Amino acid sequence: MAAAGHLSGGRLNLTLLREAARDELKAVLGDERQKKVIVWDESLIKPVGLIAEVPFLKQLGVYKMVRLPVSNLTEAYPEANEYLFFTKAKVSMVEQIVQSIRESTARKQQTAKKFTVVFVPYATQHCIDKFEEYKMTNGLKLPTFEFAITEYRLETLPLDSDVISLDLSTAFTDLYLQSDPTVVHQAARAIGKLQAVFGLYPKIVGKGKYAKDVGTILSRMHTEMMANPGFAQSLKELTPQIDMVVLLDRTVDLLTPLCTQLTYEGLIDELYGITYGASKFPRETFSEDVQNVRKGDPPTPGPLTVPLTSEEEVFGKLRDFNFRKVGKYLSSEAKKIKEIYDERKKAETVSDLKQFVQKLPHIQATKLSLSRHTTIAELIKNTTDRDDFLGMLHAEQCLREEDNSDKVLDYTEKCMGMGEPVSKVQHDISWDPFARLLVP
Repeated sequence: MAAAGHLSGGRLNLTLLREAARDELKAVLGDERQKKVIVWDESLIKPVGLIAEVPFLKQLGVYKMVRLPVSNLTEAYPEANEYLFFTKAKVSMVEQIVQSIRESTARKQQTAKKFTVVFVPYATQHCIDKFEEYKMTNGLKLPTFEFAITEYRLETLPLDSDVISLDLSTAFTDLYLQSDPTVVHQAARAIGKLQAVFGLYPKIVGKGKYAKDVGTILSRMHTEMMANPGFAQSLKELTPQIDMVVLLDRTVDLLTPLCTQLTYEGLIDELYGITYGASKFPRETFSEDVQNVRKGDPPTPGPLTVPLTSEEEVFGKLRDFNFRKVGKYLSSEAKKIKEIYDERKKAETVSDLKQFVQKLPHIQATKLSLSRHTTIAELIKNTTDRDDFLGMLHAEQCLREEDNSDKVLDYTEKCMGMGEPVSKVQHDISWDPFARLLVP
């Protein structure tokens, strides 16, 4: 099993969720003796990678992985018995998969190959119908190839010891712009499924229309589960680890997501983005030790990806600090590391040296971590000290605390005149109608 110790450090042992997802992936991939090629929808590489690392996939018979679009699979990897396409339920991906399969089966082959489409987390009827338009139905068997459709129900993605994501990035758009309630059912299924790991929910409360809809579906699911004697008994034997589920409809509070986050983790997300527990920064700003390159080696191209989870002790303590306190904390910890290194000079016995050597790996890891986060803090400070950033914070404060809409309008017009990015101007304009509702 790959190391995922940070998932077990919270109130719930989220490693159990990860293990359940790995077991389900084993079932999807099937016989480990069969050679397999996985073809990825690129948007799934990172989330599935959090569940199953490359060595784990190799143990299950996967010997090659490529990204869509791809052609001539059977010619490029003729020794494979099965080609699995992991994809989200999108018509555009269906068309790419169909084209790939047609190109791969156009040439004569000695043995029939199997092509399996794995929808994550669910297939949609629209996508299945699209395959059928191309004469590809689940269970199809021809002399040249076999075709199947299945699902890998990765509904809950444990990101950290206290964070579980449903990975539904378009949920708000789907609900409020497209009027598509699919996400409500997906959320209810995912939240309901947690009960199989952490026990039944004693209480469910919520606020907002869609929160009520999710709660209604959960209640119906509970009734159905209890109607199954075997399943009901196994659930009753689980000690409930979750005291209450609180469901909030985003429309209950549309203003908070527009506020600039001022914690250390929040500002990293604001300025650089955090995706699946990691963020990317300009590589050249970090020391060679942090970049993990030797002196004299040519520079590695591209940004540096930095994991941001509670697995790293320094980040675990820093993440919720107001940014103004970050520098003081980093300085204090650096002094402690220096004092520990100075102890080495005072060591007089073999026992003293032995104690220092035992501490050394942790000291070196902490020193490297402090160097990494000192650089990140400097990058953030370069932005937070700028007049435009301070002006944006002042405008937000004016709208939150008093009716200074004229000042905010002046600020927005100034941003437009200076040619600020459209996204920033849209952000400022979006503030006004919501904030006015809060002004007495």
